[in-house]
Amino acid sequence: MECSVDNHLWLTWYSLVETKQELGNLKDLRQKYLKVQQVNAKLTQSSAEFRDEIRDLSAAVKRLEAQNAKQVKQIEDLTRKLERGSPEDKVSVEKRTLSSSAGKRISDDIRKSSTRDLEWSAVRKQRK
Repeated sequence: MECSVDNHLWLTWYSLVETKQELGNLKDLRQKYLKVQQVNAKLTQSSAEFRDEIRDLSAAVKRLEAQNAKQVKQIEDLTRKLERGSPEDKVSVEKRTLSSSAGKRISDDIRKSSTRDLEWSAVRKQRK
C-alpha cells in the first residue's frame, strides 16, 4: 500500500510540475500576444500618418506634372513662333526663351538642327 501511495504522490507531483510548465508557457504566450498587439497598434497609427503624407506627396507630384506640361507647351509655342517669325521676333522670342534652362536646351537643339539642316543641304547640292 505504501508503494501505491508513493506512486500516487509521484504521479500527482509529476502532473503538478507539467501543469506549472504549461502555465509558464501560457504566460509567455500572453506576454508575446500583448507585445504583438502593441506593435500592431503602433503600425496602424504610423500607417495612418504615412497615408496622409503619401497622399500629400502624390498631390504635389500631380501639381508638378501639370506645371511641367504647361511649361513644355509654352516652350513648344515659343519654338513655333521662333521658327515662323520675323528676325526681330526671333530675337525677342529667343531672349525670353533663354531665361529658362529648358529654353536654353531648346535653343541649343534648334541651333544644332539648323546647323545640321545647312550641312545636309550643302551635301545634297554637292551630290546634284
